[in-house]
Amino acid sequence: MKLTLLGWESTGLRCPDLAIDLTKDGIAPRVSLVQMPNGTGKTTTLDLIKASLTGRAMDWSSDDVRRLRRPGSANDSGKFVLRLLADNDPLTFELSFDFLEEKVTYRTSWRASGGIKDGWEPPLEVKRFLNDRFVPLFIFNGELAQDLLDGRQAKALEAIDALCQLEHLDSIVTVALEDWQQATRNQGARTASGLAGWKSREEKLDARLKKVQDLRQKLTSELSSEEARISELQIELNDRLKYDHTTQKRKEEIETKIHSHEIALVEKTRGILQLIRQPQFLSPHFAGGLAMLKDQFDRVRLPERTSRQFFVELADESQCVCGRPIGETERQAILGQANNYLANELYSFINSLKGDISQSVLDEPQAVSSRIGAMVAEQKLIRRELSQFRTELEQIRAESITDAGVAAQKLAIELKACEAKRDELSDMLAKIDEHPDSDVSDDSWSIRGLQRELARVRDMIAQITGTVELKAKLDTIQVIAKRTKEIARERLRGAIRDDCNKTLEKVLSGDPIRIEKIGNSLSLRDQDGASVGQTLAVGYTFLTTLLNRGAHKFPLVVDSPAGSLDDGVRTRVGRMIPALCDQFVAFTISTERGYFLPALEEVAGDSIVYLTAFRTTKGMQAVIDSLPASAGRSVDGAVVSNREYFLKFEMPQEQE
Repeated sequence: MKLTLLGWESTGLRCPDLAIDLTKDGIAPRVSLVQMPNGTGKTTTLDLIKASLTGRAMDWSSDDVRRLRRPGSANDSGKFVLRLLADNDPLTFELSFDFLEEKVTYRTSWRASGGIKDGWEPPLEVKRFLNDRFVPLFIFNGELAQDLLDGRQAKALEAIDALCQLEHLDSIVTVALEDWQQATRNQGARTASGLAGWKSREEKLDARLKKVQDLRQKLTSELSSEEARISELQIELNDRLKYDHTTQKRKEEIETKIHSHEIALVEKTRGILQLIRQPQFLSPHFAGGLAMLKDQFDRVRLPERTSRQFFVELADESQCVCGRPIGETERQAILGQANNYLANELYSFINSLKGDISQSVLDEPQAVSSRIGAMVAEQKLIRRELSQFRTELEQIRAESITDAGVAAQKLAIELKACEAKRDELSDMLAKIDEHPDSDVSDDSWSIRGLQRELARVRDMIAQITGTVELKAKLDTIQVIAKRTKEIARERLRGAIRDDCNKTLEKVLSGDPIRIEKIGNSLSLRDQDGASVGQTLAVGYTFLTTLLNRGAHKFPLVVDSPAGSLDDGVRTRVGRMIPALCDQFVAFTISTERGYFLPALEEVAGDSIVYLTAFRTTKGMQAVIDSLPASAGRSVDGAVVSNREYFLKFEMPQEQE
């Protein structure tokens, strides 16, 4: 499926009344440049384009609708029409604004549907892409480029999931679960009376699980934000703190000792845990008990050489080892006696246990039993000294903050508050991620506990309703879908990263910026952040790589595509974009033309449409008077489709 943007028309709205035609000789070119000065309604137009594509305007509040009314106007209605091609068939969305009722209604025109239909009704093959997760990926803005590199968000992962349609795997699980729930619901009249109670508990657990999962995602995002803010505050505060030579030297000594003590504490704790795994080191009573156990085995001669398997095999023979024949009576007697002897696995286990006791308890020197006590004492000493060093460092820091003035003190107070908030969030996440050993209640915070209990309840429902086999199939589908999504994500991340880096080598040939890995966000190699120009270049590269990978094609619509790029990067990005997408639509201002436009023309040739649109106000009279005869005019706007006019057009405020 290929989606192509043909143009739009607005009437009675916050943006000027304009009809924008992106076609050239009836065909959409590879590049469409829409030059709109600041204040002409670019943001409003982009919002309306996204609302047309997603159908979300029906959910807008009264305030949302009201703000789109033309300022100072008393008009009761407005309209926005978006024209597209889905493959080769025209598709039109019409938004009608009723400013009296403060609501928006849709009409959709699609040839296969028989004409115009009320409501937002795109064809199914298109509709699955037109959602809030997908549309913002090709209606692009600079904030998304920053978000892709923001480790506190998951925009890169969401982009991969949306563009590669991985959410369909979640839909498969949802549909399968709904089918199973429907099957168990229909069995209610013919099954045990307790089914209603189990179904009610399933609903409560399912709702609770979703609530806790949503909370975990929210807390994780908040924790990342707090940690990032803590890092910023620490850097800013450290820059303000001043130490004299003596204090600085002591501070460095303490920091070195703290570091070495932290390492020693970890090593000592690891050693203690290793000893705890061997109970004879915890107390002499354990060692004595194990020695007594071995002695008892030896005294009763366990295990004997003869095992149960010997008698089982003997019962299959026709003659006993003593030479007498074995009949059915004798065979049953032998098999009965076999139960009094050890099985092969127990024979091996007891021998192994006796050997371990001899080696680890009886052969070890008695001094070993006191080793753990000595190590615990050493650990306590390390902890005490570490606490003392930290206290001294905190005193030095507190004195320095006081000397640094009010600004430093405010930073310290905010830092302390952020650290407290971080600890609170960490504690809550630990509660959510815990592994409870016992059964959990319906209001538990443990995701794993709730998942386990929900699985148990659903197993019980399956048994009551006779849908055990169907439940097993549901479980299999869930496992396959989850694992498939994990594998697909991992492979896509690697492949997309490699493709992006190949493009970045060309786009930023003079800049060594590369993508190290793609997790929830894009991680850059050997650097924590990027300049505005680098961020935009990486964002363009990532999204155009995604848009160009699949069988489906989408336009790339960008607001101010070159505003923050330096001249060299403008040239390279200008050459890159037309090569990576079938249709590039850019909202620009006159100051972006340099270096960017020549590079676009170098690649796109004459497959470019040049549009200049602006609001016709009293201050624009000189510009209005010089409009060419071919210009489109409205009560408050004008649009010109002409390359020469595009190149010459300038606004005074854009020159400042």
